Amino acid sequence: MPIPEYENIAKWLAFFRRLPVWLKTLAIATVVITGGIILYDRFGPIRELRKENQNLTNDLSQAQTEIGTLRDKKNELYLENLHLKELIDPIQKRAELLYPELESASAIAKLADDLQNVRSLATQDVYKPLAEDHKDKMIAALRVLHARYSTQTPSVTIVVQQGTSARSKVANDLNQYLREAGWKSEVKSAMSFYTGMPPDISIELHPEDISLVEQLSSIIGTFFINKRFTGIKKHDFSRGHVEITINGDPLFTESGIVTFR
Repeated sequence: MPIPEYENIAKWLAFFRRLPVWLKTLAIATVVITGGIILYDRFGPIRELRKENQNLTNDLSQAQTEIGTLRDKKNELYLENLHLKELIDPIQKRAELLYPELESASAIAKLADDLQNVRSLATQDVYKPLAEDHKDKMIAALRVLHARYSTQTPSVTIVVQQGTSARSKVANDLNQYLREAGWKSEVKSAMSFYTGMPPDISIELHPEDISLVEQLSSIIGTFFINKRFTGIKKHDFSRGHVEITINGDPLFTESGIVTFR
């Protein structure tokens, strides 16, 4: 019994053989072209083009999202600028009223400087720690000086007059800086009574240690306590030992530099 599929194929082959040559050629060309189109669509450059098109579509969607975010941010900044303008307008008017000879920006800057100066003056008796750059330079200079006179084993006693916490903090800070630089140092609190006005800060020394003390007071005066030390010679002091007495009421710059009232 013949197989139906085989018979169908045989009939189609017989039919194809009976076709004219031009029709056979046309049929074959149609099949080849159709197959080529299918293969080109599935495996050719058009597949890459579709992929690139999808990537471009995704990029466009992301760009639209970012544009929306930027638009929202722009609106936020606009509202913030309006708020800042509401805040700055009264300051600008006040600055222009105080300094009519200056342009608006210069008048505002001048007003800011004046306010900072007023604030500094109002808080100058409030303790402020020494700025890090001043402290580092001071400790480095003290360390070099200590090494220069290491054979004398230099030491310092800081005597602080009782009365204010700010004065004690200055003494404790100086003690800390000396110790960090390798000096032997200590703080002693005292309640002394003077005839007349005592110096704000004084330093007692052995007469032969003038060079050491001059360099020490110069370092402290340059970076920390901006006040000339009153030198007092003590023949009974051991070489290399000095005593610094703080009596004055300290005032502080914004960077922690100490002066006295």
